Amino acid sequence: TDNGVTWFQTALNNRTVYSLVVSGSNIYAGTSLYGLYISSNNGDSWIQTSLNSQIIYSMYVNGNNIYCGTDQGVYISSNNGANWTPSGFSTNEIYSICVTGGNIYAGV
Repeated sequence: TDNGVTWFQTALNNRTVYSLVVSGSNIYAGTSLYGLYISSNNGDSWIQTSLNSQIIYSMYVNGNNIYCGTDQGVYISSNNGANWTPSGFSTNEIYSICVTGGNIYAGV
């Protein structure tokens, strides 16, 4: 809140966080082995999503869609992380991801 002069630890202090993304007023944190967490209050508290047992290596937001690159492929949510649908990438660990022109690009 003060341009990085002071730092505060969040409630995710016992999780390894691999990726962060912001969509609207939500912050999404992709963790190792505990899946995806959402905060709607600037990180004061976190709620674990149903994408809860994977490693979330990467995330990307495109419009209303959130894409997660996991240890089990790519998952997509169109409702702020309440529900997740696996995409066509379902067998590889996805370390990076982006979406452009209707195509999903994934780094394995």
